[in-house]
Amino acid sequence: MITFSLFTHVPNAERQILTGTETVRGVTTDFNFELTNVGRSPFSGGVITQVAFHAIAYSLVSYYSLDTVIPPLQPSEKKEITVKGFSPAFDGAAWLVLLLKANDDKPIKTYQFKGGEIAGTNEWRNSVYIQNQEMFNIYQVLRRMEKRKIPKKAVLAK
Repeated sequence: MITFSLFTHVPNAERQILTGTETVRGVTTDFNFELTNVGRSPFSGGVITQVAFHAIAYSLVSYYSLDTVIPPLQPSEKKEITVKGFSPAFDGAAWLVLLLKANDDKPIKTYQFKGGEIAGTNEWRNSVYIQNQEMFNIYQVLRRMEKRKIPKKAVLAK
């Protein structure tokens, strides 16, 4: 029984604006997961076999096949893993879905947080928000303009 916590890693400019479960369309993003074994027995480890982004507003799904290793975990042990290099092709609300396979082929029960409901067996999902690139650029310009200092007595050219 494993809990997952998600936070994204995006370039510095975006990191100052986005929350931990947001990214920007077309910006390469690494997804960091904190894993905790909340069961009473050791977890043998496994792999993330596939990552999918399911757009909530459209019938679009982006699939990525991979073999990211999930390390073995003793009860109550926490570890962090990173899945690198995603660049979502659409914007808006989406489900990030991980498909999982244990090394010992036993089912992996996943939870959003300790004591919560089961999120799935051999899969885990979390909502993410993918910002529109153009709107994000406008927001960055507005933030820069907001930080500019305007002189108290502006002189107009004649």
